[in-house]
Amino acid sequence: MPLPAPQVHELISSPSALRSRLSDPRVAFVIVNVATNLLFLGRSYLTMLVLDYDKLGLVTLLQSVILLVGALQFGFLNGGYRLLCDGASEASTRINDVVYTALCVIGIISIAAALLAMPFSQNLSFALVLLVGAAAGGWTLVRTWVANQLIAFAELRMLNRATLLAAIASLALLVLVPAWPLLACMASVAAQPVVFVAYVLARRADLRPRAISFDMILVRRIMASGFIVFLTGIFLQANTQFERWYVVGTLGIDSLGHLYLVFLFITLFNLMPTTFDAIFLPRLVRSRRDGDMPAVAQGIRSFLVVQLSYCLAAALALAVLAAPVLKLILPRYLPDLRYVYVVAPGLILFTLATPFAIVFNVLIRYRTYLLAYGAGTVITAALLGASLVTRPHLGLDGVMMVRAGAYAVMAVILIAGYVAACARYPEFQLFQRHRKGRQR
Repeated sequence: MPLPAPQVHELISSPSALRSRLSDPRVAFVIVNVATNLLFLGRSYLTMLVLDYDKLGLVTLLQSVILLVGALQFGFLNGGYRLLCDGASEASTRINDVVYTALCVIGIISIAAALLAMPFSQNLSFALVLLVGAAAGGWTLVRTWVANQLIAFAELRMLNRATLLAAIASLALLVLVPAWPLLACMASVAAQPVVFVAYVLARRADLRPRAISFDMILVRRIMASGFIVFLTGIFLQANTQFERWYVVGTLGIDSLGHLYLVFLFITLFNLMPTTFDAIFLPRLVRSRRDGDMPAVAQGIRSFLVVQLSYCLAAALALAVLAAPVLKLILPRYLPDLRYVYVVAPGLILFTLATPFAIVFNVLIRYRTYLLAYGAGTVITAALLGASLVTRPHLGLDGVMMVRAGAYAVMAVILIAGYVAACARYPEFQLFQRHRKGRQR
């Protein structure tokens, strides 16, 4: 959250105040996350530097399998985290056992599915990607759950240490690149969640599972708390899975390697909007809870201005700097920049819809999210599915146009949902005056 001007002056004039601020675990958490993402950007750069398109496609496929397994948590991570925030220690232990049991079942099923698919794989490398991806996806689920526990218990210092250590350890494996470039890059991706979990659980026995538990009453409570949030995320994840497996099946693994740059761009582009959302949401919730309706409208306007400024800056940088910078550091990938240009307008429009969509998080009403993300998934599946029975199939430009179109449709639905919500909750209207006072 931005500092008020007096605090900024205090930090500038007082080194001790600056050190105190930097020692705040919440500030350190943001700094560590930014630093970690920069480290992983370096890993992506090295990966693109040493691998050809075929092997780069395998690394992208590995990440896709990890994302697929990580998406299939059915709300246990979301619901378990929400219950943890309010639970007593005994309840926390029971929640922990149930979630770990569910994750073990998901992990076993994922690895079994990968083993069954291996005989039908195109080659040994493809089969290895499936198996490693399934295992790493299971570890990623556990990593997310452990991180959720640390956040719920306000153990941000340990979370910061574990995050940084796991990033450094995964990057250390890249020293093997000269001998085994593909295996080193795959190991670097897969090792991060393993190191994180091992570090935390070695030091926090209370976060380890105590027993296998199928407490159905608690399972229902967890699912009731987390399934809707999970469902909104699974729609967005489905779009990514559909397009990646479509490309592999119709255009080949090397074509997926040509999309590595656009996937990297989308990941980097989304870093700041996610941070902005985390900054503005608590302020909007508090303002509405306190009945300060002008502050609610002001918060949405500020969020929109910040998001609009970011999108304009990103669009300008993409138009002016992307080609020269890429030509300088990764000239081989310059032709792939066209796919970034195709998807960017839809991504920017979707990002500009988030200040309006934050209303649904404030209200804890997710129907519009389900409708928007579900529509995006239906459109993606329908267009790619229809292309499977036509000749020729969609090329990479077409696949990226489908993604851009899905982004645009989701944005329109989210904005339409916001307009509808304002009719019932006028405090969210951008330019309406409100009297300060408690409203319900």
